[in-house]
Amino acid sequence: MTIRLSRAGGQLLPVLTLLAASFAARAEEVVVPKGTPFSHEIRPGPGVSSVGWLSDYQPGLSGTPGDTRVYVLEGSEPGGTAVVVGGTHGNEIAGILTAVLLVERARVLRGRLIVVPHANNSAMSAEDTERSGPVWIVVKTPAGSRRFKYGARRTRPEHQGAPDPACYRHPASTEELDGEEARNLDRAYPGDPSGPLTQRIAAGILKLLIDEGADLAFDLHEAGPTSRLAWMIVAHPKNIDMAALAVLQLEEAGVEMKLEPSSETFRGLSHREWGDETTARAFLFETPNPGQASKAVRARVAGDSSLSLERRVGVQLSTLRAVLDAHGQTVPAPLRIELGNLPTLAEIERAGLGAFLAVPSVSPEPAPDLPAKADTAERLARRAMQTIRDARERTAPEAVERSRRSGISGLDVDRLALIGDELTPLVTTMGRLESKRLATDPRWASLLVHQLAARGVGPGAAVAASFSGSFPGLNLAVMAACRALGARLVAVSSVTASTWGANEPGFTWPEMEALVVAAGVLPAASAAVSLGGSRDAGRDLSPEGLSSALRIQATASAVLGAEALPPTSLAEAVARRREVYRRALDGRPPIVYVNVGGNHASLGGATAESRHAGGWLTAPSEGAAGTRSVMDAFLAEGVPALSLLDVGSLSRVWGLEDGGRASASR
Repeated sequence: MTIRLSRAGGQLLPVLTLLAASFAARAEEVVVPKGTPFSHEIRPGPGVSSVGWLSDYQPGLSGTPGDTRVYVLEGSEPGGTAVVVGGTHGNEIAGILTAVLLVERARVLRGRLIVVPHANNSAMSAEDTERSGPVWIVVKTPAGSRRFKYGARRTRPEHQGAPDPACYRHPASTEELDGEEARNLDRAYPGDPSGPLTQRIAAGILKLLIDEGADLAFDLHEAGPTSRLAWMIVAHPKNIDMAALAVLQLEEAGVEMKLEPSSETFRGLSHREWGDETTARAFLFETPNPGQASKAVRARVAGDSSLSLERRVGVQLSTLRAVLDAHGQTVPAPLRIELGNLPTLAEIERAGLGAFLAVPSVSPEPAPDLPAKADTAERLARRAMQTIRDARERTAPEAVERSRRSGISGLDVDRLALIGDELTPLVTTMGRLESKRLATDPRWASLLVHQLAARGVGPGAAVAASFSGSFPGLNLAVMAACRALGARLVAVSSVTASTWGANEPGFTWPEMEALVVAAGVLPAASAAVSLGGSRDAGRDLSPEGLSSALRIQATASAVLGAEALPPTSLAEAVARRREVYRRALDGRPPIVYVNVGGNHASLGGATAESRHAGGWLTAPSEGAAGTRSVMDAFLAEGVPALSLLDVGSLSRVWGLEDGGRASASR
């Protein structure tokens, strides 16, 4: 073991003072472009107690591509607080996946763990032009393959809000760097809350450390295989002894890690500035990544047997636990931080990383209150159906009787109220009666609670949805499930429907939603209402049908407090829907996107329905440009999508037995 201690030097002025002088010359706040943060498929485990955003600490990040998720895991016993940051550089994948593994697996036994898996989310959305690598890292799990974004080293230039300088020099540093290093998060600390995007991210992370009273702070990185930093711990001088103790412990376990203290002259790095500006003991870990080699081209970032991703993640995790153990030996019990339910290095190498990232579509060990929430959702769905039935019997008893005569067997009157006529002026396409019948089952709401919860939907989480009139029962099920989970639902609904759907004036889907909302059964979900049909513009309607649809759209939008989306081209319809979601969610991505039915803007036109027929999707259609459909756009940004279109197949896969034949159709 070699510990290279730097020479003792004179006291530097506090970095914040120097930065204040540097930024004083700035006449006004930098205008950072607005945009939606890139979304990542992270499935919070049972140890996660809350999920927030970095903009909760630095409001200047809100609505920008630099905002990112913050996961909090509270322990069963009081103790200290550790903060783990991955994704400072978007192409250092082992640190990112170590942070993801903590979110999905860890249980805190004592103290508190806060994890930021994708610190520079702008860099995560980019591709590295210097060292070309894969766009996605695919990890095989027992529940199927999962994709993790492989990004770039620096903030995207178009997100920064300021051009790169000719050269970059941190105000407290003696080092002069290339101008593009102004977009390197690990050269930007302690940051500037009014500066360019990279400075704002740095300021947000520092504010998080201060506000949460972090005792330990970890920045997870990777270096080139031949770099002196490979297999290295860099520690702030005030906690170098703790790091040395961890290195000794790792050596006993057969893991070799070098150690050096933070430089006093090379400034702006996390471990140096975190340690100087907060009470936290700060550390940086480096493992070797073949993709970080100089001028690497399509390196085997995950598949190199000599530097496997499993070993790199396992070593990062082992090093974290070694430092936590060393910390525990030097502080009293009330300040210790203890983690459980994490695999060892040997277990990860033997079973593969996917064995510990795998989360089935429905968790085999649901949260204790999940069954109760599922029951609540089903009750809410039944109440909503009763509300619609009562309204139909009061105002359109002949429609209910017509449904009874249509040959539908085995349905109670509440479910019958959700089935419309075979042909009306508002019908845009053909559907199958058997599918409509199956979609009225209120048990879909219970199933959706489990499906959505397994994807991280919980209190305060945002869900975006597209509701068509083809399956009003499924729309109600999604609303009921989100209500039971405490999630925030933002939907764009359409007026028209297929045969046997919500296709009768007075009982189209937006009007049904308005009835349920007025009765106080469920809160409004629709932020906008479109016509639906061909190109989401009702182009397949007769003049009579189009006139009726426009009247219903205007009236229902006013009642629901929603925007009426004008008929336009398909591309414009996709863009308008995306803007509705962006505004309603304050520029932040949803946890998941749910599509009900076959809306053209949501799926990308009639020919796209077979590609997005049913179930969970994590990748856009092959060759999709991202603007072809709302669903493909969300998938391209890393937002998983659930398509509820092929209800027959889904009912079989999810175990919904409803008697009678169900056909895969609208």
